[in-house]
Amino acid sequence: MLVAVDEFAGWNPFMIEAAGPVALGHRLQVVIRPPGGSAKTFKPTVTVCEPNRVLEWLGRVGMPGLFDGRHRFVVEMRNGSTYLVHSEEFRGVLVPLIFSS
Repeated sequence: MLVAVDEFAGWNPFMIEAAGPVALGHRLQVVIRPPGGSAKTFKPTVTVCEPNRVLEWLGRVGMPGLFDGRHRFVVEMRNGSTYLVHSEEFRGVLVPLIFSS
């Protein structure tokens, strides 16, 4: 279930911890640890919440437009099977600097 953020670590090794009310406009607390990297905590705002279908949040570093990350989970049914489509989109003036290496 997408709204069970406290269970994310059980199936997503990148997100080692998540908590908070999964409701439109509310902030979550998410701890990520990239492979070979250190853990980082961020507090994104839930922008889309359609139970059992879509969960999306927007996280920012500093002010809007500096470094914004939109994270999206979508559950899709295809040919009798269930798929989880997981995507991220990054925007802002710092994006080329952060992802240049």
